[in-house]
Parts: sequence; structure tokens; C-alpha cells
Amino acid sequence: NAEAHVQPAPVSLDLIAKPRTIERPAAHEKPAAAAASAAEVHETAPATVVRMTPAARPASDEARLSDDAGIPAAERGLVLHVHSDAAPIEALYAHTPELRILWAHAGLGVGAGEIAATMARFPRLLMEVALRAGEIAPGGRLDPVWSELLQRNADRVMIGTDTWVTPRWSIYPEIVEEHRRWLALLPRAVAVKIAHANAERLFDPNKP
Repeated sequence: NAEAHVQPAPVSLDLIAKPRTIERPAAHEKPAAAAASAAEVHETAPATVVRMTPAARPASDEARLSDDAGIPAAERGLVLHVHSDAAPIEALYAHTPELRILWAHAGLGVGAGEIAATMARFPRLLMEVALRAGEIAPGGRLDPVWSELLQRNADRVMIGTDTWVTPRWSIYPEIVEEHRRWLALLPRAVAVKIAHANAERLFDPNKP
């Protein structure tokens, strides 16, 4: 992909939209199309969040995870926000191929090559790239492998801010600006999808 290695001139992009409220389904409605954004997943019911560390787990644990979380999530049309390396992703899809998984931090610590291979294997896998800006654009220049990965999967990537502890909110503007800098190095159509359009389409049941 020749375009993946082209380094467009930096442009100023104000791509990251302000948060919007997503309506909760009524209590009597089935939540088939209702899912929360990564930031709001605890605020919208029902929702399923899977948090796993990259540490190795016995195969029996991964199978139980699929039974406990994967099947109900698939039945209800929910998105699993999985914190793990690639192994639990593979286990979940081996058990429940119809899952939609949002891979937190693209498996923080997993290299771009392995991420690309995992994304290629599982077409329903999505990823968010919180805490990855330094790898995506080290020294302010797009890494060629990451550039190709992002452009090849432009419809399946989202930004993230990872405000998992209160002090992270004090540097929220800096986190957002860090994303804007590397997004500005991508073709605008790709950057718009990653910055907000993909998340809007995934988490808003009224979006086409």
C-alpha cells in the first residue's frame, strides 16, 4: 500500500468532538442495539466490560470468561471492552465468533505487527489507541508500520483517553492534543473516522 508510507504535510485538525449524551433504552426494551462508549460503558445498562491483565491465564479461565461474558454479550448486541494481550482475544473469538470486541489500548504492550495480524484474523475486532501516541508518532513523525495499520483498519480504530484515575482528568487537554497531533499526519478522511466517526457509528444506534 503505497499511500500508507506517504507522510502528508501536517495540517491543523480540530477533529475530536465534544462528548454527546447517548439515550439509554427504556427499561422494557431489549438492549440489542444498545451499547455504551468506552468512556460511558459503566453509565449505560446493561453493559458488559471485560478487564483482563496481559498475564498468562489457564485455558480453563479463558473458556469460563467466554461462557460468562462472551455469550451474553453476543446475544444482547453489546460490545466487550477487553483489557488484554492477543491471547484472550483469540480465546473469546474461538468460543463466540460473532462477538464485537473493543480492544483496549490495542493490547497495550502488543507490537504493531501483532496488532495488524490480530485485526486481520478477526474482522469484528475493533481497537482504541489510548496510551499509544508515543508509538504511533515517535518524535512527531508517523511510524510507517502504525501508519499502514491505522489506514488499513480506518473503519475499526478509535481514540481513547484512559481517564481511569482522577488525576488523568487534570491532563485531559494534553491527552486530547496529543491525539490531534498524530491524527493531523494522517489523510483527513482516515483521521475523521478514527477521531470520532467510528465511535459515533458504533455506539449510537441511530447512526447509519
